[in-house]
Amino acid sequence: MALLGTDITAPATGPWLPWALAGSLVLLVAAVVQAVRLLRSRQRLVQRLTQANTALSELKQRDPLTGLANRAEFDAQLDAAVARADRGLVPLTVMVLGLDNFRAVNDTWGPRVGDALLVQAAERAVAFAGDARRVARSSGDEFMLLLDTGMDGATVQAELLRQRVSQPYLVEGQTLQVSASIGIAVYPDHGSRPRLPAHAALAMRSVKLGGGSGHALWDPAMSVSQREQAELLQDLRQALARHEFQLFYQPKVDAHSLQITAAEALLRWQHPKRGMISPMTFIPLAERHGLIADIGLWVIEEACRQAAQWREDGLRMRIAVNISGHQLRRDDLVDQSEAS
Repeated sequence: MALLGTDITAPATGPWLPWALAGSLVLLVAAVVQAVRLLRSRQRLVQRLTQANTALSELKQRDPLTGLANRAEFDAQLDAAVARADRGLVPLTVMVLGLDNFRAVNDTWGPRVGDALLVQAAERAVAFAGDARRVARSSGDEFMLLLDTGMDGATVQAELLRQRVSQPYLVEGQTLQVSASIGIAVYPDHGSRPRLPAHAALAMRSVKLGGGSGHALWDPAMSVSQREQAELLQDLRQALARHEFQLFYQPKVDAHSLQITAAEALLRWQHPKRGMISPMTFIPLAERHGLIADIGLWVIEEACRQAAQWREDGLRMRIAVNISGHQLRRDDLVDQSEAS
């Protein structure tokens, strides 16, 4: 027992001391390694969180379909471009590009094909502009572009852009082709910085009103034209109820017998203030705003009524009517025609 006690209370000397120190050192190293691992793990987590926040911020600045800049990012690029133009460094032009009759692509092939076509159109616009930050998707089938060109080169660039975007598209095995309308606003000739996008959009819509597949520089008269179009649209919505439409019948003559064998029904709008309005003016307006179906049905019913009246009078006459492409896509067109 005494020997045991002596061993316990003896000074820490003897051959076991290095082993004790070594064990403590191992524990210390293990603790340091663990601490380093925890620190590195924390750093990786912080790095991943930072990357995720950066990616999320970039996504917020992009159109989810095309990946183009959104309006906020485009406006920032426009501000910088205006500042450079004010310093006399580079000229500046804003273009608004709209795909013509894009709704027909969606109606015929479905939204998936339409979306794929939009993505390809966006890629062509970016390739033309040379910088993805300078191209934005402003609405469903419209894009805005910033170009370093002035008044002299704006129309040339617009025509080159139109040609590139109008080339055929290959989507899911289908070859599709749509034309493009482009509006141009040059800074500062066509207005201050806040007005440039709106003026370019007005110019683009004026091209579409003229049939599309072209380009136009903004002109102050276009703002007046837009107001007139809005007023005309309001009147057009009420024209049927007010019985302002009329059909005129153009005879069709047999070349051999010189007899009238049929007639073509021609629609006209007798406006109470504007007088007789050509269908070249109001038919495109009706098609764009979903009014053509009701107007077309009225034409069919009125032509059938006139044919029945002529038959009662002893005149058997075939009547041809013009049908809009929008009507042809309606499933009930045959039923409505038979009912008439």
